[in-house]
Amino acid sequence: MEQPANDSASTTELPKPPAPAAAAVDAPEGPATHTPPSGVAVRPVKRVDFMGVPLDVLETEDVVEKIGELCAQNGRVHTLIYLNAHTYCQNLSDAKYHQVVRNADLVYPDGMSIVWGARLIGRPVPVKLTLSDLIHPIAEYAAQNGMGLYLLGGKPGVAARAADALVQRNPTLRIVGTHHGFFGSEENATIVESINRAKPHILLVGMGAPYQEKWVGDNLGALKVPVCIPCGGLFNFLSGATPRAPHWMSDNGLEWFFRLCVEPRRLWKRYSYENLRFAWSLGRYLLRRSNGVRREP
Repeated sequence: MEQPANDSASTTELPKPPAPAAAAVDAPEGPATHTPPSGVAVRPVKRVDFMGVPLDVLETEDVVEKIGELCAQNGRVHTLIYLNAHTYCQNLSDAKYHQVVRNADLVYPDGMSIVWGARLIGRPVPVKLTLSDLIHPIAEYAAQNGMGLYLLGGKPGVAARAADALVQRNPTLRIVGTHHGFFGSEENATIVESINRAKPHILLVGMGAPYQEKWVGDNLGALKVPVCIPCGGLFNFLSGATPRAPHWMSDNGLEWFFRLCVEPRRLWKRYSYENLRFAWSLGRYLLRRSNGVRREP
C-alpha cells in the first residue's frame, strides 16, 4: 500500500450517484447508526459540474447536518470528498480516483482556487470548506449525539494525539479507535476488521490524496461504517505536528504558499506543477466556452 502523505454559465444539476452494490458477505453485526435530532430538516444539496468534476454547493451547517442524516442510513458506506487544485488535477490523470469522486455523497470545495474558479465559470459556491475547520463542528455534533469517531492515518502516534486534541475540546466525544497509516496490504483486512468491531459512526482516513480515496474505494465492500471522510493532513494539524496557515493567508488563497514554506521538499512539485495545471485547465475551459465549445477538459 502507498504510504500516506501528510458549458454554459447556467447552473447544471448533476444526478447523485447510485448506491454501490452491497458487500457479498455481511458482517455479523451491522454498522453503528444514529438518529438525527427530531425536527431538524436537512436542506437538499445542489450538485453542479465543475469542469467535469462534481461539486456540491454547501455551507458549513449543510455538511454537519448531512453527516447526521447519512449516519442514520443503513446499507452502505457514505463518502465525503474534498476538491482543491491538487485533487482536481488528480481527477484529470487518475481514472480510479475520479470514479471515487463521482460516486461520493458530498464533494466540497477545499480551497480558494475552487471557490474563485466556480465563480468564473458561473457556478458559484458560497464558501471554502476546509476539513481542518469543519472537524470542530463535526466533533461537537458527534459529541452531542453520542456518535463515535475512528481516526486512521498519519505516522505512528499522530492519530492518537489528534484524537486527544479533539477530546480536549469536546470532553464527551467518543473516539472508538485510532491506527496509523503505515501498513501493508497483508494487514489491511485485520485493520478493516478492527474498525468494524469498533463500530464508529464516522471514519476519518488521513493518508493524503489520492491514496486515501483509493483506499476507501477499495474497501467499500468490507467496511461497515456509515460515513467515511478522507481528510488529508488533518491529523498533523490537530496534533500540532504541522502548523496551519494564519487565517488571513488561508482566506486569501495563500495557504498553499504557507504549506510550501513549511514543507518545501514534499510539496514543491505539487504546487509548482499542479497550480499551473489547474490555472491552465480553467483558462482553457473559459476560452472554449467563449468560443462556443462545450466539451469538458
